[in-house]
Amino acid sequence: MKTHSANRAARCAIGPGGIWAGPAPSGGRLRAFPRVVAGGVGVLLLAGCAGRDRPQPRLVLGATYTLDDSGLLDTLTAAFRAAYPEHDLQVVLGGSGEVLQMGRRGDVDILLTHAPAEEAAFVREGWGMDRHLVMHGDFVLLGPPADPAAAGSAGTAGAAFRRLRDARAPFVSRGDDSGTHRKELQVWAALGISPDWPGYVEAGVGMADALRLAAQRGAYILSDRATFMNLRHELGIDIVVEGDSVLRTEYSVMLVKSPQDTAGATAFVEWLTSPAARALIAGYGRERFGLQVFFPDSAN
Repeated sequence: MKTHSANRAARCAIGPGGIWAGPAPSGGRLRAFPRVVAGGVGVLLLAGCAGRDRPQPRLVLGATYTLDDSGLLDTLTAAFRAAYPEHDLQVVLGGSGEVLQMGRRGDVDILLTHAPAEEAAFVREGWGMDRHLVMHGDFVLLGPPADPAAAGSAGTAGAAFRRLRDARAPFVSRGDDSGTHRKELQVWAALGISPDWPGYVEAGVGMADALRLAAQRGAYILSDRATFMNLRHELGIDIVVEGDSVLRTEYSVMLVKSPQDTAGATAFVEWLTSPAARALIAGYGRERFGLQVFFPDSAN
């Protein structure tokens, strides 16, 4: 889990030694350690620590690592803050499963995730409301340029994954209940395969860190396209499989059932589904990578 709030002169973070407060690091970003702090304590302490000197209600967005690691989240949150300066937007990051758990605990006001089945269940069970599809992108299977498992010539994502199993190829899994991890597990499950060979590693980290680990190990990995494009020059791994419809990923936004800042949360959802936000989403990849990586779906 990682947090950042661009409007704060001092920050609080959680690390192996507990809570610390001090000047914000460059870029206003903080990383917490969700496996050191149990349950919801980390997010609650972060929210309380950051809010000690703010009289206005907190407005906390729970978003996925992929959105942050791709660079799109900074673009969107900066534009929202400029349009709605009266709301002090804070962001807490995690995998989609972790973000949904934050919503159940009431640690966040808004969720921006890419786990459609789990999001639908979240709303159905009464934890969330006002869910809107925002955009879609896609996953890509990455691997060493030489592609020793010949996954790239398999034809489909499923066939490529089967070749990885047959070759016992090194593979780095997110292993963190994120939307990316859930998609990977869906592909294995459709094949009736349990990925348990020695070269299969569950990293338990965000997308950027998992990509760096895969590059270090010369391993295959499933990634969202946007994060890979953002980091491609430092990785030394290439796209092996792309374009299969099973690799589509959809991002939705919704409110938790009882936001701390209802007005701010409603404003964020309305803004994120507005023409202005859709233009930012569509243009982000073209400007940064030379191709579109996110495709807006909302219509407000």
